[in-house]
Amino acid sequence: MHSKICAHTSTNSSTDNIIKQAYLIDEKNHNELKDTFQRSKEYPYKPSSLKLLSEKTSLFLLNYFQEIYKNQGKGTLHKKRKKIEYKLVTLGETVDSRYLPTGYSTSKPPSQDTCDHCNKKLNNGEVLMCGHGYHYECYQILEYGCRYCEEYYKRGIYNNVKSFLERLEKGPNILTPEENEGEEVLVEENEVIEEVEMNRSQEVHNKLLEALNCINTCTSKPPSQDTCDHCNKKLNNGEVLMCGHGYHYECYQILEYGCRYCEEYYKRGIYNNVKSFLERLEKGPNILTPEENEGEEVLVEENEVIEEVEMNRSQEVHNKLLEALNCINTW
Repeated sequence: MHSKICAHTSTNSSTDNIIKQAYLIDEKNHNELKDTFQRSKEYPYKPSSLKLLSEKTSLFLLNYFQEIYKNQGKGTLHKKRKKIEYKLVTLGETVDSRYLPTGYSTSKPPSQDTCDHCNKKLNNGEVLMCGHGYHYECYQILEYGCRYCEEYYKRGIYNNVKSFLERLEKGPNILTPEENEGEEVLVEENEVIEEVEMNRSQEVHNKLLEALNCINTCTSKPPSQDTCDHCNKKLNNGEVLMCGHGYHYECYQILEYGCRYCEEYYKRGIYNNVKSFLERLEKGPNILTPEENEGEEVLVEENEVIEEVEMNRSQEVHNKLLEALNCINTW
């Protein structure tokens, strides 16, 4: 489209002339541009739904930030071998300090509301990206750098270089004592991860078995457990099909390698659909059959119930939001 407009206009063409040429080209192309960019789509949310979502979000944020405010200073650091972990009280999670700003891995973790240089109230300063906070005067004294994080990086570089030199002296593929300890920690972590994954896999497998046992198939004969669905004898030499029915190899051969119950189900469904289509053709366009009318009535009733539930939920959320706003402790 852009190339066609360029071909029919020049650099001296005015804005109105370019727009006029675009309309003419688009009409020749059966309004391709207009259909592409002016399609009307139904907005998926009603005003009542938007109000409900807005109030639910407000309620969640109010409660969440209230919890954060109440739990200020309650987080704790603790060492586990060479790892430093930090407990996030509000989330109820314990995370590795490496997931937090650098300051939490240093010899002095960031303090709450106090300067990390003079330890006085931080009422005139700023908090750095590392998490440490300083008064402007203290930050100037430190020559605009964080001494704790600087020491942390220097120590890390020193340890890495020292480890590298020790490895060079001992020869190839020989780990230092520190690296061996780190390797053991890594192996233990991998074992824990594998155990968690195995437990999760077993849990999913058990849920799948429960779902398969509870499922109600649409056929006249649901699949039986451990028996052939043709001769009803123990299924010790056969297979279970994708539909769930199981057969001996001999029985499956007798049935000409097909599942008769599922075949009947599909045939019945096709017959009912064709019958409904023919009835509609006989009665004329836009006329529903009795079954479809019944389905339409059920759909209307369901929509009314859904609207009523949404109104009740919206009112409930609105009341909770008002309670939260009335009870909130200002910060």
